[in-house]
Amino acid sequence: MASSLYSNDLLEILTLEKLDKDLYRGINVDEWGPALFGGQVAGQALAAAALTVDPNRRPHSLHGYFLRRGNKELPVTFKVSRDR
Repeated sequence: MASSLYSNDLLEILTLEKLDKDLYRGINVDEWGPALFGGQVAGQALAAAALTVDPNRRPHSLHGYFLRRGNKELPVTFKVSRDR
């Protein structure tokens, strides 16, 4: 039964607040250490991108670079740039 708890947590983490067109805000998880967890940021970035396209479109790749440590005390905002 623990897996459903984790599934609900994951869905909550990947549910983003829409701030404006192509602009979203994610929540941060406190239990993962003093800084943001890279997988959280990558997952939320992919979720933000998915919100800007037709639901039938599926991602085929994700590339990212982490340039510096993230501050989990501040909300993470995602601005999606549409290529097409």
